[in-house]
Amino acid sequence: MTTIETFDKALGFALALAAVGGEREKIKKEHYAYSRDARDGFDRVADSRFFPFLWARFAMRDQGPEALLAIEMNFAKELFSAAEGFFKAALPTIPCAGIFRPRAEARARSAFTGRIRRDYPDLFQPHHKDANDAA
Repeated sequence: MTTIETFDKALGFALALAAVGGEREKIKKEHYAYSRDARDGFDRVADSRFFPFLWARFAMRDQGPEALLAIEMNFAKELFSAAEGFFKAALPTIPCAGIFRPRAEARARSAFTGRIRRDYPDLFQPHHKDANDAA
């Protein structure tokens, strides 16, 4: 699965999950329609960042695996930020019975971050300051 696809699928699944009140087994193909606008917006952002990422990766190809990993993680961070923004904006607009909304939103958030964490656990690691960063 590509980096972009990971974030796109997490976004779509989480919003579809919210649409069914957080009950995973009730998701049907039509529930993914509620995620279409958010996914389209995310795709536009991903497309705008893909070629700069590709060129940066190409430029760093001789710098070793650590440099390539850093470029790829930076791309993943950009995509995560974009996907998270679209998720947060779309979640309140998803139709859901009021009584089930808190559960639906909690499960959708959990599904969104869980699917991304599975492939990109480093995005969720706390950033430690070293001695050079101390003010």
